[in-house]
Amino acid sequence: MGFFRKKKVEELKPKMTAKEAAKYLHVSRFTLSKIERSGDLRPYRTPGGHRRYDVAMLNEYLKGTRR
Repeated sequence: MGFFRKKKVEELKPKMTAKEAAKYLHVSRFTLSKIERSGDLRPYRTPGGHRRYDVAMLNEYLKGTRR
């Protein structure tokens, strides 16, 4: 049992692709990348360099953008 690393709860949550995150936010993937460049979202990166987003991160962004 000592050989297996316990995963954090955060690592177990499913992550969204850029396409799925853009759809969730109702924006284009181009707009999603603009949001990232502005620093409002910081996606996780896979070892291959692909962006991944979790729902909590996206909801936090939405909460901050609503008036």
